Amino acid sequence: MDPGFEINDGETFACLAFKNYCPMPIAGPDPVHLGDGNWLSKSLPFPLNERCRGQLGKHAAQELERANLVLVAKRVPSVPDVPPTDANIDVRRVTYLHYGLAVWACIPKYQDAILLLGGHDDGGVGVVEGERQYLFHGSCEAAKNAAVVLAPMERLEAAVDFAVRLEGINAAHEADYKTGAKPPKFWRVISGVTAFLDACRSYRYEVRMHQYVRAIESFLPPSVSGAKSFAEKASLLCTPKNALEEMYRLRNKAEHHEYFEDAKLCGGKPEDAARSRVSQAEALCVELYRRLFTKNADFLRLYETGASIENFWSNDSLVRKQWGEPFVLQ
Repeated sequence: MDPGFEINDGETFACLAFKNYCPMPIAGPDPVHLGDGNWLSKSLPFPLNERCRGQLGKHAAQELERANLVLVAKRVPSVPDVPPTDANIDVRRVTYLHYGLAVWACIPKYQDAILLLGGHDDGGVGVVEGERQYLFHGSCEAAKNAAVVLAPMERLEAAVDFAVRLEGINAAHEADYKTGAKPPKFWRVISGVTAFLDACRSYRYEVRMHQYVRAIESFLPPSVSGAKSFAEKASLLCTPKNALEEMYRLRNKAEHHEYFEDAKLCGGKPEDAARSRVSQAEALCVELYRRLFTKNADFLRLYETGASIENFWSNDSLVRKQWGEPFVLQ
């Protein structure tokens, strides 16, 4: 085991252990250090000794032994304390890293996931708690790219960039919330991220479509309303425009508990057309979180408030400059 990956004396950690994680984001050297105490591995950063087994319980320990991917965020707390009083920092870091991997290394599917918190004190490594996590149910993109098992290192590093930015956005949002600011900074951004994650967690196509379109909407100006307005603005980012209109119509059918065929989709079988639109909505979501959210240096300024988003979208040339080449929906 890499000495840097081990939980050393005085360090605290959070780790997410996944069973049957697919597609795997790592191959070759194991573990992979992503910087700032973030790691990916196919095994835990500590042995499951008797102390840990006693703290976890027999069943949880057995599940952890079957894990094929482990995400780890570890650190030395600002005030020496194991377990730390600010353990939520560790939880957020590893959870946001998971979200970043979904964006940059393909939305995964997995059978089970356990979140662990712990630290290394005078008695060695101890586990504070273990709890089940919400599943991601795989995705259209995951199905298409299942054979691609290796995400280049730059993608893994971008997953960390995503996690760092999301952590900063949440901190600014919560600071505003505590002062009573209405709405707090990045309200629209956080609502969109929540919708994106809800889509990833659902196995139902109509739910995925509903939430993916809401996530896309969060990147558009608040004044956008209805299928035509949605497609008009989003068509600055991607083509073809008719696919965007059909996404929104499908979103409306899901919103109002109506059958998807009432959306009157073009093409052959309605089921095939609807699934194609879900796949396209997912792909556009991922591209938005890659290009604008993670990599765009101006994102924090452009997306701080509803007014700043409206101002950004009032200039088509600026939108195209910030976005880059149009994304082709396939």
